Parts: sequence; C-alpha cells; structure tokens
Amino acid sequence: MKLVHVVDTSSRLAGGMFESVKGLARAALAQHDDVSVIAGRDQWTDVDLPSWDPLMVHTVPSAGLANKVMGGAMRAAMARTAPDLVHLHGIWGVGARATAAWARRTGTPFVVAPRGMLDRWARERSRLKKRLSQCVWEGWLLDNARFLHALNREEADSIAEAGWRRPVVVIPNGVAIPDVATRSFHGGTGERRTLLYIGRLHPKKGLEELLHGWAALPASLRDDWKLKIAGWDEVGTLAKLVSRTRALGLEDSVEFVGPLFGEEKDRMFRSAAAFILPSYSEGLPMAVLEAWAYRLPVFMTRACNLPKGFEAGAAFEIGTRPAEIAPVLAATLNDVAALEAAGENGRALVERDHGWDAIARDMRGAYLEARR
Repeated sequence: MKLVHVVDTSSRLAGGMFESVKGLARAALAQHDDVSVIAGRDQWTDVDLPSWDPLMVHTVPSAGLANKVMGGAMRAAMARTAPDLVHLHGIWGVGARATAAWARRTGTPFVVAPRGMLDRWARERSRLKKRLSQCVWEGWLLDNARFLHALNREEADSIAEAGWRRPVVVIPNGVAIPDVATRSFHGGTGERRTLLYIGRLHPKKGLEELLHGWAALPASLRDDWKLKIAGWDEVGTLAKLVSRTRALGLEDSVEFVGPLFGEEKDRMFRSAAAFILPSYSEGLPMAVLEAWAYRLPVFMTRACNLPKGFEAGAAFEIGTRPAEIAPVLAATLNDVAALEAAGENGRALVERDHGWDAIARDMRGAYLEARR
C-alpha cells in the first residue's frame, strides 16, 4: 500500500504533530508499506528535516496565493507520489485544502485526523473564518473521508457534537520509550526541583493562568521548585508571559528556556521532577505522553483528553483558573510518595497503551478496511 501523510508544516511549528506524525509514519514503514510525507516548508524546515529519517518527506512551498490558499504545491506533490490512500493530519489549513481538491479530482480515498481541531474551544476560535472554510473545503472533506481518526474517545465525542457522522476510528498517539531509571523526587541540598511545561506558547495552553496560580503558592514552596516554560512563541504570547512574570514578581522562580528539541529536550525531561499542562483544549497531547515515558508525574486539565491518566493515578487534576491550579500544586509538590507513584504509574500506562508497533498494526487494519 502506498500511503501518504499530509501535514501543514514539516517542522517543530507543527507542535505535537511534529513527533506524532513522524512516529506513526515510521511505524507504518516498519511494516513494509510504501510511506511518504507531504508537508509545507517554513523557517525551521532545513534544521528539522533530518529528524524525519528514514522517511521520504516531500517539502513544498507554503507561500503565495496558489500554495497558501489553494494548496497548489501540495496537490502537485500528491500527483507525483500517486498514493493509494492519504492520511491528513489537522484541518483548517493548506493540507486540508490540498487534500480536498486532490481527492475531488482523482477519487483517491483519504482519512482525516482532526487533531483536536473540532473540539468546542477550537471551533469557537476564529469562528467566521472557519465557517467560511467549512463551506468551501472542510465540509466536503469531513463528509467524504473514509473515516475520521480520533485520538481518544473524548475527541470522538467532540466530532459527533460538531455534527459529523462519518465513521470514527479511535487510535491514540504513540510515544518512544526512553531508558529512564526509577526517579527520586527528593530535592538535593540547595537544589530546586523543576516543574516543566513544554509546548507552544499560546493562549489556549493556560500559561498566564498558571503564572497567577504559581504566584499564589507559598513562597517557601517556590524556594524549593522552579517553573520552567519551554516552547516556541505564537501570536506574541511570550512577551505577555514575560511581562506578567515581572508584574507578579516571579523572576526568581520562573524561567523561559525557549524551544527544545532532540538532545536538549531529552536532557530537560530527565532533569525535571514534574510536568504541567493547564490547557483549555487538546487532541491528545504528545508532551504528556512523553512526560509519562520519562517517569514524570503530570498535572493536567480534563481538556487534555487523557482521563485514563487520572484513573491510573498517573496525573493530578487541575483546572484552568489560578484558584484551580494553586491548591493542587501546594498539596502535592512536596508529597514525595505521591509524585513517585504517579511517575511510575505514567510509565506503566504508556508502555501498555502507547507503543508505536501496536498502534501501527491497528492503524494499518483501519487503512485496509477504508480501501475496500
């Protein structure tokens, strides 16, 4: 089977899809399928492209009217690769427009992974633009997909709530499992432990609310812990967060470390003592799966769509308001036994449910059924 994955960008700017699409495509390649990727170019493509090895990645321009609006370069790449099946990751972007146009013209079967972009919070953002796009492209795309790929049952429910009635296949993201020994959560002499956030710096991630929650903690707790925020800026969020950090007097206990990838990201996960994601909206966050793989306890909202993390004792539930964040952190960050148990439970959860080989087998079965 000749399979093509389509994603709007080939670099770190794709967020969690940068890792999850790579993992899924590599796992399919290991099953001896003919797998390639079509993705837009951006300022980070040349730096990040080697991380896709051994996959064949066709990077295409994303600037200009024909490419950005009509997906012309992506459609040309689809013509060159002539896939038997297209797996689109994400909607509302150039990949969706190109896939819709290509499939309409050729009749090539395709499947769509909305990646959280059909949940209520996401649908309400830029509502008028999305309604226009839905009328022109996404409506046809979602009505004619062989199936919609949901990352969890909560996303499947969001798809139904949004009004789409195509078959839905629920298959989660996978994660690479690093070699990490059992952790100790006792701080060293004079050493602060790290509460880590890694991801996009965007309003939907709840980071400004996190800062206010952090400010509400006892000063003695902030003397023992440091909040490290790692990620790339979107829509001017970093400047707002830095300004808020100064206004709250948190410069000594909050650090913005910039985007992390590869070995730098690995070192940060290994040095952290806990992970936090106070998000308003997610599909299935790769960063949480990675944190569990590194045996880290996780603080997250229900909007992260990983309720099994709470059920397994791998995560502590927070809300998006500062008053729903601070009390949980205050009650937990110095509870060494609770942190250790959550970290071990998270590692066991990803080993059981999120290995790429099993996920690829399930996905291949869904692909074969879709082509019948």
